[in-house]
Amino acid sequence: MADKLFETLPEELKGVAEIAKDYKKVQAQRIAALNEEKNLKQQILDAVHEADIKPVDGKVTFTVEDIIITISPRDELVQIKEATTPKE
Repeated sequence: MADKLFETLPEELKGVAEIAKDYKKVQAQRIAALNEEKNLKQQILDAVHEADIKPVDGKVTFTVEDIIITISPRDELVQIKEATTPKE
């Protein structure tokens, strides 16, 4: 039925409909990526809890393979960033 609606739109709006379709595809990809991010975050939290790493000054911070991992246990905020090497 939606395809028939697009057929009856003025030519100018058919372009908008195509953009809207592309938008929905990208939106679905973003939602899938967010769900994967949420799952990976939980895996990090579970691994840190299992390793019984204790917070220092209210945060858990450590570096693994040039990746700095910081976790604020209260709200379980996870931050991941690459360590930068000082310029010589």
